[in-house]
Amino acid sequence: MKRIYLAGLISTDYPQSLDWRREVTPRLAKHFEVLNPLRGKLNKSFVDGGLNHPDLSSKDITLRDHGDVLSSDIILAHLDTFGSPR
Repeated sequence: MKRIYLAGLISTDYPQSLDWRREVTPRLAKHFEVLNPLRGKLNKSFVDGGLNHPDLSSKDITLRDHGDVLSSDIILAHLDTFGSPR
C-alpha cells in the first residue's frame, strides 16, 4: 500500500490547521497508509488542540516526521496559513 504524508501548518491557535487532517484521513485511509504528523502528539482531542505528548521530545517528533517524508510515496501539503503569520 502506498504511503501518503499530510504536510502543512500545525497550530493550536488555528484549529483549522488540525481539522483538515481529521477530515481527509478516513477517505485517504481506504487507499493509502496515512502518515499524520499529529500522531503521537495528541494527548487531547483535536477540539482541545493538545499537541504535547509526554513521551516524545521535539527532536523525536522531528526525526519521525523527517523519516515519514522520506518514506512516503505522496506528500499532500495544505499550504493555507489559516491566518497565521508563520
